[in-house]
Amino acid sequence: MRNTNMSLNKSLKIRSYHFTGLLTFYYVFILNAALIFHAYLFIRQQESFVAALGLLLVFIVFICLLAWCLLSLCSIRWIEKPFFIILTNLSAILAYFYVYYGVIFYDNSPIVRAILQTDLHEMKEFLKPSLLVWVLFFGVLPSYLIYQIDIVRGHRKIEWIWKLLGVMCYPLFYIVTLLPTNPIFQPMLVLSGITAKPPYQIIPTNFFENVAKHLISSTHFHVPYRIIGSDATQQKKIPSLKPDLLVLVIGEAARSQNFSLNGYSRITNPYTTKQEIISFKNVSSCSTLTWVSVPCLFSGEGRGKFIPMMSNYQDNLLDIIKRVGISTFWIDNNGAGDCQGVCERIRHIILHDLDGMVAETFKHSISQLSHQDAVVVLHLHGSHGPDYFEKYPVAFSFFKPECRKNEFRLCSQQTLLNAYDNSILYSDYVLNNVIETLKQFSTHWNTALIYTSDHGESIGEGNRYGHGMPYFMAPKTQTQVPFFIWMSDGFRDEKKLNVQCLENKANHESISHDYFFHSVLGVLNIKTSIYQPKLDLFKSCQTPLYKQQLSLRKS
Repeated sequence: MRNTNMSLNKSLKIRSYHFTGLLTFYYVFILNAALIFHAYLFIRQQESFVAALGLLLVFIVFICLLAWCLLSLCSIRWIEKPFFIILTNLSAILAYFYVYYGVIFYDNSPIVRAILQTDLHEMKEFLKPSLLVWVLFFGVLPSYLIYQIDIVRGHRKIEWIWKLLGVMCYPLFYIVTLLPTNPIFQPMLVLSGITAKPPYQIIPTNFFENVAKHLISSTHFHVPYRIIGSDATQQKKIPSLKPDLLVLVIGEAARSQNFSLNGYSRITNPYTTKQEIISFKNVSSCSTLTWVSVPCLFSGEGRGKFIPMMSNYQDNLLDIIKRVGISTFWIDNNGAGDCQGVCERIRHIILHDLDGMVAETFKHSISQLSHQDAVVVLHLHGSHGPDYFEKYPVAFSFFKPECRKNEFRLCSQQTLLNAYDNSILYSDYVLNNVIETLKQFSTHWNTALIYTSDHGESIGEGNRYGHGMPYFMAPKTQTQVPFFIWMSDGFRDEKKLNVQCLENKANHESISHDYFFHSVLGVLNIKTSIYQPKLDLFKSCQTPLYKQQLSLRKS
């Protein structure tokens, strides 16, 4: 028995530079295997088979040298074992979310902040048995081997030579082969980065780079609070007119292509179809993440100029609306991050229930509103995945068979799509209830509702799931969102809106979330220097102006 233990201990002894080499192999060919496969598919789209294999070989050498360089730097006696054990388990978790959900930590990625804002309830949706099995095989078992290995130190000079070689090979290789000025390797630039930074998809460098950037920006990003729209005024109504009640509904992970209002073959909007809805067919979201899209919607800066970190240091649309004397109220059921800071300075309620409770809470809250112009925001949980079946009651299981497993990878894409469509159907039911409530109170207010979603959702198309991909490479399933308007007769007549004009816009024009801020200001008759009429969906469809436009076209 003693001889067996001695031989076991002897077999686990290894030189430090061999240990670094084995770790490099594991990190590159096991934890980054999916990246290498996706890299080949990416290159193959642009190059011939032989050229793609050659470029793939260059890329593999590149990430091997990068891993060798970083692991050599971290190979410090006394701390290397605990460090590599922690790193290996973390990397296993990152690899799981890359393979299962396509999570990418790209340059200036907001994913880190999204993770920090995830609450316990939402986190439980991602704690699957597959995650535990994955981490056991790719994290815990390798960590046990690292713990058992006896790292043997050689001559100090040889150790330093190997370490220096590991540190220097990566930058030398980059300069020689992947320098952006080298036209031969242009297809590699998207994967390698063009400023000698580690590729945004390589595990685990992607995570640490973005954590560092997030900490730096969070620590040093302190600017004076900025008041916007300080000159805002509301055009006064004739006293005999009823006040306005405008409801703004923000959905979650609803994509436009799954709305029958927009031509989807399945009837996912059977309730709102009965209402006089004006649905815009081609609408782009501000982001693929809730915590970016929601503040962006209310910022007025548009996707091109919006800086997420700035949203906490300046007014938003609701601040301007409140400043001119309009009553504001927010009902939130979204969960993680709640209203993303947008509702901090107005009255709000936070719920944690099915979205039907939002409609009920709204109905009871109207009686508490004073008889004046009011804006109410409803933030739904909508179709947040991956457990779509938990977002609606069993009674709304219309499309079957549906995926009702916590482990969505065990479901077929069709059953997952069925569950998603059921969540859209339930949201449609909730929205219809809100509209019916507005109809009931139309004797006291001129009522209207504007609905859009924060972002879309991927449901297995191209092996992508969920949302949050970098906008420049995100599929339309994650960026194309529903956007519709409902108006009571009194609201439409008071604003002198031409429905035919709005329907023409909805069917033929491409718009984005950039229109939301200015359309709300315009339809509430709020005048301010930051208002942009060209981004107001209602402005050109007000009857006098619309008639003038028609006469100009005829002439």
